[in-house]
Amino acid sequence: MNKNNPTRSGPAAFHVATLGALLAAVCGLSVAKSADEGTEASETTELSPIVVVATRTPRPLAEVAGTVTIINAETIADQMAGNIADLVRYEPGISAPRRTSRFGHSGYTLRGIGGNRVAIEIDGVPVADRFEIGNFSNSGRDLVDVNLIERVEILRGPASALYGSDAIGGVVSYFTHAPENLVSAYGRARFGFSSGYLGADDSAFASARAAWAQPDYGGLASFTYRDG
Repeated sequence: MNKNNPTRSGPAAFHVATLGALLAAVCGLSVAKSADEGTEASETTELSPIVVVATRTPRPLAEVAGTVTIINAETIADQMAGNIADLVRYEPGISAPRRTSRFGHSGYTLRGIGGNRVAIEIDGVPVADRFEIGNFSNSGRDLVDVNLIERVEILRGPASALYGSDAIGGVVSYFTHAPENLVSAYGRARFGFSSGYLGADDSAFASARAAWAQPDYGGLASFTYRDG
């Protein structure tokens, strides 16, 4: 061995070489794992929401020509919506005017068109038109309990070809909760309670809901009290 240029040999050199090989193997596995995770992330595809209101048949939102807004139960809960005006307060071009009479909200206005020119459905059943008998007998179309809504689909623009002359301004379609959807993450039964207060008319409400589901049958009971 040349003393001026010493070279490691023996057990020490063997251990150094072994450690280097192990480090190289670990680095190689980490790089391979990162590449696999990147490939899996790139293969993840976000599916387009399914809507019914635009064509009366389930279709992906990306394939619908009209402008459709979807408001689901999670959004309703996050916004603490207590009525239909709260339901659409963050949606541009959509409002729910409130009458000065005791009948509350008259319905929806879509892009400036409201009243009976906007069709409203609850689980596919049309809501009755509003009417006026004098200055203090105006009926509204606020006939749905917000706590029972699973999803709202709002179609902006004319849809008379599918919904008749009542849909000149658009369509608002409610889909209420099904028992199995409510209890899917809670076992076979679920109970909920909510309350709120509206300072505009000094009104308060309280709502209780119970749902249960079995493999072959289920049920949903709801009670809401409003005073204002």
